[in-house]
Amino acid sequence: MYDLYFDRTPTGHGDVYAFLSSHQPESLLAFDLYKDPTDQLDIVTVGVCAPSDAVAQVKPLLRSAFDQASCQILYEEGNILQRVQQMIDPRGYPKSFGNGAFRQQLLFNE
Repeated sequence: MYDLYFDRTPTGHGDVYAFLSSHQPESLLAFDLYKDPTDQLDIVTVGVCAPSDAVAQVKPLLRSAFDQASCQILYEEGNILQRVQQMIDPRGYPKSFGNGAFRQQLLFNE
């Protein structure tokens, strides 16, 4: 994801990559790699869905990753976060940016 974002994603582009678990379909990790033309901090949105029995393990890992980030913008936790739901909802894609110059896709991976 790092190489894709920094080396192969031009400004004004970037898709959402969602990784699903074949063993736990309720588990998901998603990255919104859209590079906004005005973003000077290289902000990436990360969304995680985890089953209730894994929350105790996942929560401290996510918080630690955020705390170690060089630029901390926003960290949210909740049972259902609207921002994450919108990011992984296939009905919201393709999403247009830059007056339709770029159409963001949601790409699922297993």
